[in-house]
Amino acid sequence: MNEETRIQRVLDFARDEIVRLNPYRALEYLRSITSEVDDRQGTPISAEYQLLLADAYAAQGDPGAEAYFEEALHRACNLSDRDAALEMRAHDDFAKFLASVEHRRSAARLHNESAKNLAIKLGRSEDAARLQLRILKLDLESDDDVRLSNFQQLRKAGKELGSSYQRQLAAWFQYSGEHQEGSRGRVAARNADRASIQYFRHLLSSIT
Repeated sequence: MNEETRIQRVLDFARDEIVRLNPYRALEYLRSITSEVDDRQGTPISAEYQLLLADAYAAQGDPGAEAYFEEALHRACNLSDRDAALEMRAHDDFAKFLASVEHRRSAARLHNESAKNLAIKLGRSEDAARLQLRILKLDLESDDDVRLSNFQQLRKAGKELGSSYQRQLAAWFQYSGEHQEGSRGRVAARNADRASIQYFRHLLSSIT
């Protein structure tokens, strides 16, 4: 096994540990290849390594992860051969950290938008829909929108049915159109605007 392959395997192991919510083990893997990565500045391996460091610290709820994400983005965006997929991941993961740990919705929204635009360029429609749903949630939260509880019902129904993100997004747009039409000419009472999970189950099942 050559050196590059060995390093990539360690990076894969670290990523798996982060997915398993074991960031401490992930950091052990990453620290074992620090010197090798330092010899590969300006490469995708260096950017991937930095992003995984950021993800591991973010998984611990460490505010210091922000600096690691910023450096990961810098490395990913300045590769001699652009890696749009890695850039998308960096924006995506940074957005999650900013929203869930730092509670900075505006900053998180910007990174979600960047990730979504990259997903569209890459032809990743499902990722683009997933990111748009995340943006919608941030907007609803920021506006203290009465529809937030309905959005949560949609997401719950989508999870139960195993619906794709694209189907969930289409269902939300359809619901929003119906909601707007139904509310036209009146001030809807908060309780009257609540949609049941059964409504969203039916709506998701009806979309082709």
